[in-house]
Amino acid sequence: MNSTVETALAAMIADLEVTSSIPSASLGYGSDISCATDIDPQWVEISDTALIIAEHCVRRIDTPNGLPDVDEWGISITDYCNRPTTQKELFELEGQIISELIEDDRIDELRASVEVSSDFRTLTVNIRIVPFDPLVGDFAMILSVTDTGVIIQEITR
Repeated sequence: MNSTVETALAAMIADLEVTSSIPSASLGYGSDISCATDIDPQWVEISDTALIIAEHCVRRIDTPNGLPDVDEWGISITDYCNRPTTQKELFELEGQIISELIEDDRIDELRASVEVSSDFRTLTVNIRIVPFDPLVGDFAMILSVTDTGVIIQEITR
């Protein structure tokens, strides 16, 4: 594309008017079956947007990288348990978590920190999320990670 066309397109895009707004509560991001680590046996449906986003985040960091249909999805955080881990690796893991979760288009900003227990069996992951939808509001979650899975310990707003 030549520069004349690029300039014309940029001018037309700049003149566009936003005609829709962020959906209001109850429409928001809809509902989902509760399934942070596995599908709820009662097929409990959740509509709390923060919880929907939180459970999706858990699935993203608990899933091994390289799914057949989404090759670059997941980091398998449980692989970091039961082995000695350096401060540098923990810092890099924090960056991997942030890089993985920021791919969710519902998340505007996030921070993450990782602590390892003295016996190297458990990671505690603290995540602070700022969703794009201001109606959802910021929230934080604490995850407990062992080699058998990830559990949401707490979600606070």
